[in-house]
Amino acid sequence: PICDQYPTSVHWDEKDSRLLVCETMPMERRSRSKTLLSNEAENKQQNRIENEVNVASMFATAEHGILVQDNFFLDSSRHTALLGVDAPFFYFCKKLAQESDSPRDSDQADDGASTQTHQHMTSKRTMRDFVGLEDSDASARTAMMDFSYYMTVGNMDEAFKAIKLIKSETVWENMARMCVKSKQIDVA
Repeated sequence: PICDQYPTSVHWDEKDSRLLVCETMPMERRSRSKTLLSNEAENKQQNRIENEVNVASMFATAEHGILVQDNFFLDSSRHTALLGVDAPFFYFCKKLAQESDSPRDSDQADDGASTQTHQHMTSKRTMRDFVGLEDSDASARTAMMDFSYYMTVGNMDEAFKAIKLIKSETVWENMARMCVKSKQIDVA
């Protein structure tokens, strides 16, 4: 559902120049309604729009143009923004808590001031196609990226060739789910 959306951030994967990830928001947020709304109604509309922040991963090539590979809504209760992509992970900026609930949430600096560490300010999410491959070697990640690309462009022969060497049962189950989700039942 990335129609009527505009990009708020754009990130390329450093290892695979085909992979483009965008954080998008509904056009409604950019252009305010011309009708006058009460503050309460405007706040409700703003909250609804903020909960509709979308993250879309796409493949961009000269041969096939830009094709959406996957998209999902950003969990606005936990994250404020997409920071980047480094397959097999998306990286997000965590929403800061109002008060620190535990000493692990902050580190004490020498002067006694409380500072957040980067570990507690960011989080990562495994890309849909890489579930089960998070700790795999570079060749398996490359094979899965190629499989995902060829599935997205609809080239099943090349998709099969790309993943012949992957032996993980979890990965094969995930690929079958991908095929079902993309309505390629014959491939699953």
